[in-house]
Amino acid sequence: MSETQQLITVALAIAPLASGFTALYKRYTPATGKLLPVLSVVTGVVLGVIWALVFRHADVALYALGGLVSGLASGGFYNLVKPESMPTATINVDAKEIVKALADNQKADARREIK
Repeated sequence: MSETQQLITVALAIAPLASGFTALYKRYTPATGKLLPVLSVVTGVVLGVIWALVFRHADVALYALGGLVSGLASGGFYNLVKPESMPTATINVDAKEIVKALADNQKADARREIK
C-alpha cells in the first residue's frame, strides 16, 4: 500500500473517533467555541500516533499526519452540525393578518358554494 493510501486509510479510520471525542469534550468539559476544533485536531494527531505504535508501523510521522487530517475533518464536521450554525427561519406575521386571511378564505369558499 502506498503512503497516500495509508494516509487516507488512517484518516478515515480515526475521523469518527476524533468526532466522538470532540462530542465528549463538548459535553463533559467547559471547552467551547474555537477551542473544540483545536482539541479535535490534537486528538486526531494523538490517535494517529497511538495507531502507529499499536500496529507497529515505523513511519509514525505519516500516521500523525493522518491523525491531523482526521482531526481537521472531524473539527470541520463538528462546525457543520453544531446547533449554533443551523439556520433559523423567523416568520413575522401578525395574528390579526392570519385571522383575516382565514376569514377571507371562508368567505370565498362560501361564495363558491352559493354559485
